[in-house]
Amino acid sequence: MYSKYELDPYPLCNSSYKGFYLKNFKSHSYLFDRAYIETRPATGEDYYIPHSRASKCIVVTNIYFDEIGCHKVACFPVKEDLSPCEKNDKPKWIPIGKGFTLSCQPACQYEGAIDTDFRNGNCYLINSLKKILAILPEKLFGMTSKHNFHTGLDIIDGNLKINNLYCESYGLDFNGDDCTSTTGQIIAEILLGQSIYRELFKTKKTNPLLVAKPPIPDYLYVPKNRKKRSVEYSSPNMDTKLLHDIAVELSVDFGVDLTLDSIQHILKKRVPGLVIKASSNIPIKSAMIQAVLKSQTTAVINISKMAARGISTASTAFSLYGIVSMIFDIFDPFEYNRVLDKSTLDAVNRQLDLKFYKREFYKPIKVTPDFVWENVLLEEDQTESYTFMAERIKEYLNEIHQAPPDKKLFKLKKETLNYETKNNLFDKHIESLTETQKEFITLIKDWFAHQRNMLILVTGGPGSGKTYTVIETFKHLNIATIKMAPTARIACKIDGRTIHSTMRLDWREGSQLKQIERELQEENNVQTCLEKILFIAMGDKRQLKPVMSQYNIFHVSFDKEFETYFIEFKESKRFLPEYLKIIEQLRELVDKREEEKLLEFISTEFPVVESIDTNMLKKCKKALVYKNATADVYNAYYTSQFPGKAYRLYKIENGKVCKNSFVDLKPGCEVAVTENFATKWDLQNVVTNGTVLVFEKYVAKYDTCKCIDMNGQDVYIKRNEYSGMIPLVPNFARTIHKYQGETIDTDGIVFNFDGCTDLNLIYTALSRVCSMTQIIAIAL
Repeated sequence: MYSKYELDPYPLCNSSYKGFYLKNFKSHSYLFDRAYIETRPATGEDYYIPHSRASKCIVVTNIYFDEIGCHKVACFPVKEDLSPCEKNDKPKWIPIGKGFTLSCQPACQYEGAIDTDFRNGNCYLINSLKKILAILPEKLFGMTSKHNFHTGLDIIDGNLKINNLYCESYGLDFNGDDCTSTTGQIIAEILLGQSIYRELFKTKKTNPLLVAKPPIPDYLYVPKNRKKRSVEYSSPNMDTKLLHDIAVELSVDFGVDLTLDSIQHILKKRVPGLVIKASSNIPIKSAMIQAVLKSQTTAVINISKMAARGISTASTAFSLYGIVSMIFDIFDPFEYNRVLDKSTLDAVNRQLDLKFYKREFYKPIKVTPDFVWENVLLEEDQTESYTFMAERIKEYLNEIHQAPPDKKLFKLKKETLNYETKNNLFDKHIESLTETQKEFITLIKDWFAHQRNMLILVTGGPGSGKTYTVIETFKHLNIATIKMAPTARIACKIDGRTIHSTMRLDWREGSQLKQIERELQEENNVQTCLEKILFIAMGDKRQLKPVMSQYNIFHVSFDKEFETYFIEFKESKRFLPEYLKIIEQLRELVDKREEEKLLEFISTEFPVVESIDTNMLKKCKKALVYKNATADVYNAYYTSQFPGKAYRLYKIENGKVCKNSFVDLKPGCEVAVTENFATKWDLQNVVTNGTVLVFEKYVAKYDTCKCIDMNGQDVYIKRNEYSGMIPLVPNFARTIHKYQGETIDTDGIVFNFDGCTDLNLIYTALSRVCSMTQIIAIAL
């Protein structure tokens, strides 16, 4: 086995490296005539160099496009009316904000065309969805909006920004960043529509600026028709063991999880010539792995073309309605009286980035000649490039073998051993598991060997290690996973998100998502939508069903396309020995549905009281209750114990204050966030639903609460314009549902079941603690 330090530099240790790529670039002179590669001689400080190649190895210091080259590889694939560019369309300027952007450039004829932006001396990939939103023509919707998107939104450094024309259409001032008021009216009032102030400034929708369009740049000449290098190979199916080896290395080394069929499809398309020679030797296998890895970027850059094709037909899910539906939860562009502000537009930018880049916060992607070669020329058979790579690997490794003993090489071999140590750590992880937990490992290994649609249901009592076993196993395997939980508290604990936010579930009647759902009702074939997926569900079958659900996952039937396995972890590590016996007795009574006996048992074994009084609450650190109303009472008492005046934060609905809906907070009290959209002031760190903070103050000017997180950093939480509330509640008393799946290891706990006799709810609550000494009192 070779370490990454041995294999990384293999192409650079060949004098033909630069010449080979420049030759390829010349075959597409329109794209690459402004491409540059800068190199210098390599030294032993850069990477390991065999003695025989000491004068032949190089370091690539930079590979880049200049500004014209960056513009030449760009393609914005839609016209001003948002119809897609056709094959023979010539480049044209279309207005965006106070300026113009080019569309239908010559590069649009390439299969994997991308849009770019040159800034700060570098060429970057740009999110075309933002341009599409900024030029939305209202005639396609058949309705009128106040929002002058086509003149009021600029694209600056890859993001949508408000300009002065947008603010002026509302009679507002522009401070260079956001709309402001200098006439005495608070912007929040305008946002909430509390007065008729805005009526005085109603204007007809602004027309596009009457500014002459600049001439089309000379460098945007149409390239001659190119002949595609046809694939002449009749590629056989690859050896299953080789595919499995490639899949394992992609998963363990790079965190890329692909099915064997997907890998074979990619290789047959990109390197059919290597498929014929397919073998498990290191050079060819390494080249194939690189081909698969580089293919994964393609999915990101092709979304703008999908959007352009979808815009022309209202029946497709990725239509204009599809694009607008992505921002409906943040801002409704068809509500006449609602002003778009900077923070809302920042949220729109993040939502569009999530769709385009598959993540809300991303590192800007540089567009280099290498990037274009790999991702724009999608139709090319790249066997020649990857054969060159495999040959260089082979030469490099042969010279390592033939070279005399070298201390530096021994050090690299040690790196390899350290790499192999990771596998030993995984073995130790397995050894640390209980016998029933190891059944999960067996199923995981089986799925990787024979990938198919599989569902693993993992149950077990409190503290049996369900979450630990699953999460830690995938951490050791370095495999990317989507982690979801029914409640925000547990989602935070596993570094995941709630199910409804991850799946973007907002099917309220009349919403755009509801419309798309109807359009896609026929697209429900599991084999088509969920091909070879591993789905793992964890939970205690004796605990509560999710809120507003008739079933928990252990009591439903699944599609026959899923191969379903059920595992129960039986060993518990949560409870002290004396409390474990009590929990086991509770579990037995729950299984037998013995309600009266369970309540009698609790009255005998636990500190049951008639009611929870203020003396108990003074000693209490956490309260678990059945009813929200009880939680409100306890939280009010908790807040009252802090010095100073409370901030009363009312709900605001349709511009009116709801006097009967509010939350009181005082500086110093612990609070929990109840919405996912809340973000830190710098917009770089998302504050998710369930995050615990310390409340500091309410800032009336911005209708925002300032809090402090557990690292001492300031966090600003604004009002949710749909719920009308600032999404903060005291974190003292919460309902039992919200604690499901959590271990409470602090002392001073009270339970109030409010007369509820649901056995599963009582069992869930009492199994959150580790010992009887943590409990102050229980009110049945």
